[in-house]
Amino acid sequence: MFKYFLPALFLLIQYNVSAQLYFTETMDYPDFTAFKINSLENQQWTFFHAENQDFNNNQLIESWENIKTIDFIPQPDGGEAIRFQLKRMEPRILWNDVMVRGVIDGAEVDYPNFFTHIARNEIATWDDPRKTAYKPNKNFQFEFDIMVPDDFQFEHNYCETPSMANYDLTGQWHFSYDVRNGATMSPISLRIVCDQWMLNLNPDNNPEEHDEDFIPLGKITRGQWTHFKFQFKLNHKKKGYIRIWKNDELVFSKEKTKTIFAKHYEKCKKSTVYFKLGVYKPHWWSRTTDVNKRVFYYDNIRVGK
Repeated sequence: MFKYFLPALFLLIQYNVSAQLYFTETMDYPDFTAFKINSLENQQWTFFHAENQDFNNNQLIESWENIKTIDFIPQPDGGEAIRFQLKRMEPRILWNDVMVRGVIDGAEVDYPNFFTHIARNEIATWDDPRKTAYKPNKNFQFEFDIMVPDDFQFEHNYCETPSMANYDLTGQWHFSYDVRNGATMSPISLRIVCDQWMLNLNPDNNPEEHDEDFIPLGKITRGQWTHFKFQFKLNHKKKGYIRIWKNDELVFSKEKTKTIFAKHYEKCKKSTVYFKLGVYKPHWWSRTTDVNKRVFYYDNIRVGK
């Protein structure tokens, strides 16, 4: 019996690295306000990319600026799920006011802020190195359920060349803004490319994406929950790893590999990474698209190490 115990123990240690739980999030809230208050008090989530912006500086969120909503939707089990919705900006505002004139109702366009906010509706784990920022050479585990609704419209262009597709990011592990003042790419991200789940790996922080860095994880079934579990170690040498389970099936594993481009970003300061989820469609206006709205649901989030 002992000869079977050691291999089993090895597998248990290798594939169940999460021992300390940072937090769980079952999304049982009556509304966004309650969720935000609780999250800020407990230092779990931040909301900069989840709130509509007053682009013309008139102290109001007008109808054309109201493109983001976060709601909590009752589920059959009695709990709630969080729903992120992002509507595509009116072409008149984007092309005529912003791109041609550079002003919106007399207010000069703040281009970085404008294009950041019209492309995303996301929340992020608290970027605090003492709590939920994820450091190099540590083991981490993330679990969450995600669903695209029955009426979700898939993109249909460049499906065979994912680096050129108008893809969606649904989960990403991103460097702290302090790392190169935010001029970084996500080293690990979960994406929707046409009708497929895809993993994207970019450990070298390459601004030009390559098709070979998109790894298919299976077709998407609309209206059905999918459970993902990510385990990884962040390492700038070939000492990291990444493993992904989808609905409890191991669908990707890469061992002894580079997972981030640098351990330090300035002298002795470590390059910390935080987790984001929600809607992010970075090429909505620069690439061919079939859609004007994006909606994703999430539930049962677990963050640990």
